[in-house]
Amino acid sequence: MLGELRANAANWTLAIPGREGSGDIAPHLAMIGLLWDGQEWRHGGQKPARDATPEEAEMAVHLAVTLVQWFITGAVHKS
Repeated sequence: MLGELRANAANWTLAIPGREGSGDIAPHLAMIGLLWDGQEWRHGGQKPARDATPEEAEMAVHLAVTLVQWFITGAVHKS
């Protein structure tokens, strides 16, 4: 999903236009990247380098819920 969004970023818009007024999805991509790169324990079949702290796990859940909610509600949409 992250690769597809990055490759087609010009086809997507955020509901909040940002300073440039373009609705650039860069903030959304950064949030997805934070989950992808920072949540090394996300796949149960892999032995993670370490266990997640409770704070990391909680933040990951909240971030994932926010990202999904943005798609469901149309806050991130095809332009």
